[in-house]
Amino acid sequence: MNDLRQIHADRNTGGTPRRHVGGIVPGLAGALMLSLSIAAGAESATGRVDFADRYHLDFGVSGEVAPPGVRPGDRVEAGAVLLRLNQAPFLADLEAAAAEMAWKQALLDEADRARDRDNELYEEGSLSQVELDLSGIRHLQAESEYRRSAANHAASESRLRRSRITAPVAGIVLEVNTRPGDRVNLESASRPALVFGSAVTVVRARVAPGAAVPPVGATVALVAGDHATSGRVQSVLPAADGEGLEMTVEGGDALPPAGGRVEVSY
Repeated sequence: MNDLRQIHADRNTGGTPRRHVGGIVPGLAGALMLSLSIAAGAESATGRVDFADRYHLDFGVSGEVAPPGVRPGDRVEAGAVLLRLNQAPFLADLEAAAAEMAWKQALLDEADRARDRDNELYEEGSLSQVELDLSGIRHLQAESEYRRSAANHAASESRLRRSRITAPVAGIVLEVNTRPGDRVNLESASRPALVFGSAVTVVRARVAPGAAVPPVGATVALVAGDHATSGRVQSVLPAADGEGLEMTVEGGDALPPAGGRVEVSY
Protein backbone atom coordinates (compact mmCIF):
# COMPACT_ATOMS: atom_id res chain seq x y z
CA MET A 1 0.00 0.00 0.00
CA ASN A 2 1.43 3.38 -0.98
CA ASP A 3 1.99 6.01 1.68
CA LEU A 4 1.45 9.21 -0.30
CA ARG A 5 3.60 11.10 2.14
CA GLN A 6 6.52 9.16 0.60
CA ILE A 7 5.40 9.75 -2.97
CA HIS A 8 5.26 13.55 -2.73
CA ALA A 9 8.87 14.82 -2.85
CA ASP A 10 10.26 18.28 -2.21
CA ARG A 11 12.46 19.04 -5.22
CA ASN A 12 14.19 21.82 -3.26
CA THR A 13 15.79 19.22 -1.00
CA GLY A 14 16.95 16.84 -3.66
CA GLY A 15 13.90 14.59 -3.69
CA THR A 16 13.66 13.93 0.06
CA PRO A 17 10.04 13.08 0.92
CA ARG A 18 8.15 15.89 2.69
CA ARG A 19 5.60 14.62 5.24
CA HIS A 20 2.19 16.27 5.61
CA VAL A 21 0.59 14.45 8.52
CA GLY A 22 -2.66 16.25 9.30
CA GLY A 23 -1.66 19.36 7.31
CA ILE A 24 -3.04 20.78 4.06
CA VAL A 25 -1.00 20.67 0.86
CA PRO A 26 -2.34 23.60 -1.24
CA GLY A 27 -2.36 24.34 -4.92
CA LEU A 28 -1.57 21.77 -7.57
CA ALA A 29 0.16 19.53 -5.04
CA GLY A 30 -3.17 18.01 -4.02
CA ALA A 31 -4.07 16.98 -7.55
CA LEU A 32 -0.49 15.81 -8.07
CA MET A 33 -0.66 13.54 -5.02
CA LEU A 34 -3.85 11.92 -6.25
CA SER A 35 -2.59 11.46 -9.80
CA LEU A 36 0.66 9.97 -8.53
CA SER A 37 -1.19 7.49 -6.36
CA ILE A 38 -3.42 6.41 -9.24
CA ALA A 39 -0.42 6.03 -11.49
CA ALA A 40 1.20 3.87 -8.84
CA GLY A 41 -1.79 1.53 -8.92
CA ALA A 42 -3.39 2.71 -5.67
CA GLU A 43 -7.13 2.47 -5.04
CA SER A 44 -9.37 5.48 -4.52
CA ALA A 45 -12.91 6.14 -3.34
CA THR A 46 -15.11 9.23 -3.22
CA GLY A 47 -16.39 10.32 0.16
CA ARG A 48 -18.14 13.17 1.93
CA VAL A 49 -17.19 15.04 5.06
CA ASP A 50 -19.64 14.24 7.84
CA PHE A 51 -19.93 14.91 11.54
CA ALA A 52 -18.20 12.22 13.57
CA ASP A 53 -21.26 12.11 15.84
CA ARG A 54 -24.84 13.34 15.47
CA TYR A 55 -27.04 13.77 18.52
CA HIS A 56 -30.84 13.84 18.61
CA LEU A 57 -31.52 15.83 21.76
CA ASP A 58 -34.76 16.17 23.69
CA PHE A 59 -36.07 17.61 26.92
CA GLY A 60 -36.54 15.13 29.74
CA VAL A 61 -39.67 16.76 31.14
CA SER A 62 -42.74 18.53 29.78
CA GLY A 63 -43.15 22.29 29.83
CA GLU A 64 -43.12 25.49 27.80
CA VAL A 65 -40.08 26.41 25.70
CA ALA A 66 -38.49 29.63 26.93
CA PRO A 67 -36.54 32.21 24.94
CA PRO A 68 -33.85 32.67 23.83
CA GLY A 69 -32.75 29.62 21.92
CA VAL A 70 -30.04 28.61 19.51
CA ARG A 71 -30.45 28.58 15.74
CA PRO A 72 -29.14 26.20 13.07
CA GLY A 73 -25.54 26.99 12.32
CA ASP A 74 -24.71 28.20 15.84
CA ARG A 75 -21.39 26.82 17.09
CA VAL A 76 -21.12 26.19 20.82
CA GLU A 77 -18.79 24.68 23.39
CA ALA A 78 -19.50 21.51 25.37
CA GLY A 79 -21.98 22.11 28.19
CA ALA A 80 -23.55 25.22 26.67
CA VAL A 81 -27.33 25.49 27.18
CA LEU A 82 -29.01 25.12 23.79
CA LEU A 83 -32.68 25.21 24.76
CA ARG A 84 -34.57 25.46 28.03
CA LEU A 85 -38.12 25.25 29.26
CA ASN A 86 -39.65 27.98 31.41
CA GLN A 87 -37.55 27.62 34.56
CA ALA A 88 -39.96 29.19 37.07
CA PRO A 89 -41.94 26.04 38.02
CA PHE A 90 -38.81 23.91 38.24
CA LEU A 91 -36.96 26.45 40.39
CA ALA A 92 -39.99 26.85 42.69
CA ASP A 93 -40.24 23.08 43.05
CA LEU A 94 -36.54 22.85 43.90
CA GLU A 95 -36.76 25.68 46.45
CA ALA A 96 -39.70 24.00 48.19
CA ALA A 97 -37.87 20.67 48.22
CA ALA A 98 -34.76 22.30 49.68
CA ALA A 99 -36.79 23.95 52.45
CA GLU A 100 -38.53 20.66 53.28
CA MET A 101 -35.21 18.82 53.42
CA ALA A 102 -33.72 21.48 55.72
CA TRP A 103 -36.72 21.14 58.08
CA LYS A 104 -36.47 17.35 58.12
CA GLN A 105 -32.72 17.61 58.76
CA ALA A 106 -33.43 19.79 61.82
CA LEU A 107 -35.96 17.25 63.11
CA LEU A 108 -33.47 14.42 62.59
CA ASP A 109 -30.77 16.35 64.45
CA GLU A 110 -33.15 16.78 67.38
CA ALA A 111 -34.05 13.09 67.22
CA ASP A 112 -30.33 12.26 67.38
CA ARG A 113 -29.92 14.33 70.54
CA ALA A 114 -33.06 12.85 72.11
CA ARG A 115 -31.85 9.31 71.42
CA ASP A 116 -28.47 10.04 73.00
CA ARG A 117 -30.16 11.48 76.11
CA ASP A 118 -32.51 8.52 76.38
CA ASN A 119 -29.61 6.09 76.10
CA GLU A 120 -27.87 7.86 78.98
CA LEU A 121 -31.06 7.82 81.08
CA TYR A 122 -31.51 4.14 80.35
CA GLU A 123 -27.96 3.40 81.45
CA GLU A 124 -28.66 5.32 84.69
CA GLY A 125 -31.80 3.32 85.28
CA SER A 126 -34.06 6.37 84.87
CA LEU A 127 -35.69 5.13 81.65
CA SER A 128 -37.48 1.86 80.99
CA GLN A 129 -36.84 -0.46 78.08
CA VAL A 130 -40.23 0.40 76.60
CA GLU A 131 -39.44 4.12 76.73
CA LEU A 132 -36.04 3.50 75.15
CA ASP A 133 -37.67 1.48 72.36
CA LEU A 134 -40.17 4.28 71.71
CA SER A 135 -37.27 6.73 71.51
CA GLY A 136 -35.63 4.52 68.89
CA ILE A 137 -38.84 4.37 66.88
CA ARG A 138 -39.14 8.17 66.91
CA HIS A 139 -35.55 8.41 65.65
CA LEU A 140 -36.22 5.92 62.85
CA GLN A 141 -39.29 7.91 61.83
CA ALA A 142 -37.30 11.17 61.73
CA GLU A 143 -34.55 9.49 59.72
CA SER A 144 -37.07 8.03 57.26
CA GLU A 145 -38.74 11.40 56.73
CA TYR A 146 -35.39 13.06 56.12
CA ARG A 147 -34.39 10.47 53.55
CA ARG A 148 -37.73 10.90 51.79
CA SER A 149 -37.21 14.66 51.64
CA ALA A 150 -33.65 14.21 50.34
CA ALA A 151 -34.94 11.92 47.57
CA ASN A 152 -37.59 14.50 46.68
CA HIS A 153 -34.91 17.20 46.54
CA ALA A 154 -32.75 15.05 44.24
CA ALA A 155 -35.75 14.45 41.98
CA SER A 156 -36.39 18.21 41.82
CA GLU A 157 -32.75 18.81 40.84
CA SER A 158 -33.08 16.15 38.15
CA ARG A 159 -36.25 17.75 36.73
CA LEU A 160 -34.48 21.10 36.58
CA ARG A 161 -31.51 19.58 34.72
CA ARG A 162 -33.80 17.78 32.28
CA SER A 163 -35.67 21.03 31.55
CA ARG A 164 -32.52 22.19 29.73
CA ILE A 165 -30.81 20.80 26.65
CA THR A 166 -27.05 21.22 26.77
CA ALA A 167 -24.36 20.52 24.20
CA PRO A 168 -22.84 17.06 24.84
CA VAL A 169 -19.61 18.11 23.08
CA ALA A 170 -18.32 21.14 21.23
CA GLY A 171 -20.10 21.35 17.90
CA ILE A 172 -22.75 22.93 15.71
CA VAL A 173 -26.54 23.11 15.86
CA LEU A 174 -28.00 21.35 12.79
CA GLU A 175 -31.77 21.48 13.39
CA VAL A 176 -34.08 23.18 15.88
CA ASN A 177 -37.59 21.75 15.82
CA THR A 178 -39.19 23.89 18.51
CA ARG A 179 -39.74 27.60 19.18
CA PRO A 180 -40.19 29.75 22.29
CA GLY A 181 -43.75 29.36 23.53
CA ASP A 182 -44.18 25.83 22.20
CA ARG A 183 -45.57 23.34 24.67
CA VAL A 184 -43.39 20.24 25.03
CA ASN A 185 -45.27 17.05 25.83
CA LEU A 186 -43.04 14.01 26.17
CA GLU A 187 -45.87 11.62 25.41
CA SER A 188 -46.66 13.15 22.03
CA ALA A 189 -43.22 14.26 20.76
CA SER A 190 -42.66 12.92 17.23
CA ARG A 191 -39.20 14.33 16.48
CA PRO A 192 -36.23 15.53 18.51
CA ALA A 193 -36.24 19.08 19.78
CA LEU A 194 -32.76 19.60 18.39
CA VAL A 195 -30.19 17.83 16.20
CA PHE A 196 -26.54 18.52 17.00
CA GLY A 197 -23.30 17.67 15.22
CA SER A 198 -19.90 17.28 16.86
CA ALA A 199 -17.11 19.70 15.99
CA VAL A 200 -15.01 16.70 15.00
CA THR A 201 -15.61 15.65 11.39
CA VAL A 202 -14.65 12.57 9.39
CA VAL A 203 -14.76 11.40 5.80
CA ARG A 204 -17.22 8.63 4.99
CA ALA A 205 -16.45 6.92 1.68
CA ARG A 206 -18.28 4.09 -0.08
CA VAL A 207 -16.07 1.23 -1.26
CA ALA A 208 -17.50 -0.79 -4.14
CA PRO A 209 -18.07 -4.52 -3.66
CA GLY A 210 -14.88 -6.44 -4.37
CA ALA A 211 -12.62 -3.39 -4.22
CA ALA A 212 -9.55 -3.43 -2.02
CA VAL A 213 -9.87 -1.62 1.29
CA PRO A 214 -7.15 -0.36 3.62
CA PRO A 215 -6.92 -1.85 7.11
CA VAL A 216 -8.10 0.07 10.13
CA GLY A 217 -5.33 2.39 11.27
CA ALA A 218 -3.80 2.75 7.81
CA THR A 219 -2.74 6.18 6.52
CA VAL A 220 -4.56 7.38 3.39
CA ALA A 221 -4.50 10.52 1.25
CA LEU A 222 -7.47 12.89 1.35
CA VAL A 223 -7.82 15.27 -1.59
CA ALA A 224 -10.47 17.98 -1.86
CA GLY A 225 -10.10 20.09 -4.98
CA ASP A 226 -6.51 21.32 -5.06
CA HIS A 227 -5.89 20.69 -1.37
CA ALA A 228 -4.69 17.47 0.20
CA THR A 229 -3.96 16.04 3.61
CA SER A 230 -3.42 12.65 5.17
CA GLY A 231 -5.92 10.74 7.28
CA ARG A 232 -6.21 7.55 9.30
CA VAL A 233 -8.78 4.84 8.67
CA GLN A 234 -11.05 4.70 11.71
CA SER A 235 -13.39 1.89 10.66
CA VAL A 236 -14.52 -0.21 7.70
CA LEU A 237 -18.06 -1.52 8.05
CA PRO A 238 -20.81 -2.91 5.80
CA ALA A 239 -22.78 -0.13 4.13
CA ALA A 240 -26.27 0.51 5.50
CA ASP A 241 -27.89 -0.66 2.25
CA GLY A 242 -25.76 -3.81 2.12
CA GLU A 243 -23.96 -2.76 -1.06
CA GLY A 244 -20.23 -2.71 -0.44
CA LEU A 245 -18.45 -1.18 2.53
CA GLU A 246 -18.31 2.23 4.17
CA MET A 247 -14.91 3.50 5.22
CA THR A 248 -14.64 6.20 7.90
CA VAL A 249 -11.45 8.26 7.90
CA GLU A 250 -10.21 10.72 10.51
CA GLY A 251 -8.70 13.79 8.88
CA GLY A 252 -8.19 16.22 11.74
CA ASP A 253 -8.84 19.95 11.34
CA ALA A 254 -7.73 20.02 7.71
CA LEU A 255 -11.01 18.69 6.29
CA PRO A 256 -13.43 20.84 4.30
CA PRO A 257 -16.79 21.75 5.88
CA ALA A 258 -19.39 19.03 6.37
CA GLY A 259 -20.88 17.93 3.07
CA GLY A 260 -17.68 18.61 1.13
CA ARG A 261 -16.48 16.02 -1.37
CA VAL A 262 -13.18 14.27 -0.71
CA GLU A 263 -11.22 11.72 -2.69
CA VAL A 264 -9.68 9.00 -0.53
CA SER A 265 -6.60 7.40 -2.06
CA TYR A 266 -4.70 4.42 -0.63
